[in-house]
Amino acid sequence: MRSAMQHELGHLWMIADRWPRFGDEEAAGRAGRHYGGPAADWFDETAAVLMEDAAMTTGRRALFGAIRRGEHPGEQVAAIADFVTMEHPAVAHVRARPDPKPGASVMVVTGEEARRVAAGAKAFYAQARVFADYLIERSGRPDVFAAIADAAAEGRDFASWLARNGAEYGLPTTLPALELDWQGWIAPAYPPAV
Repeated sequence: MRSAMQHELGHLWMIADRWPRFGDEEAAGRAGRHYGGPAADWFDETAAVLMEDAAMTTGRRALFGAIRRGEHPGEQVAAIADFVTMEHPAVAHVRARPDPKPGASVMVVTGEEARRVAAGAKAFYAQARVFADYLIERSGRPDVFAAIADAAAEGRDFASWLARNGAEYGLPTTLPALELDWQGWIAPAYPPAV
């Protein structure tokens, strides 16, 4: 329970740090395009998974490996170009429910419905954790996320950040080159099914 709370605080702290006016009309308009805050969904979840405790982090990494080995049918690791632009897997579920009134709302999901929503997001959360590991290790700089957050707060996407700042952080500067490097990085620790 504590790690889940840390996860949720990670979302809030990132929003408060980079989008302090999140409740105003301009920020709310940008936020409406995403599952959580104004950042791209992958980055919003990365901010949260980086706050989780060691046990939850270990679980996310183990799940990523199991998905790569094909042990979770229906779950897969997304190509990086897709991952950094995709909506959170729960968005389709949220959109399918009627919104009682315009604007921000809170949705409570319990029981079997909650299990279905969570199951659809397992790979997304696991990939967010392992992609964070990759970016930190390859760049050698845990502050890589602060730089990406700065770009997101300026309205830039990850591909433009990579083109402008990737080399400074020891990363490839295009998504195709990053994909190749990512695949080479994950292969030894998380080999795919044979």
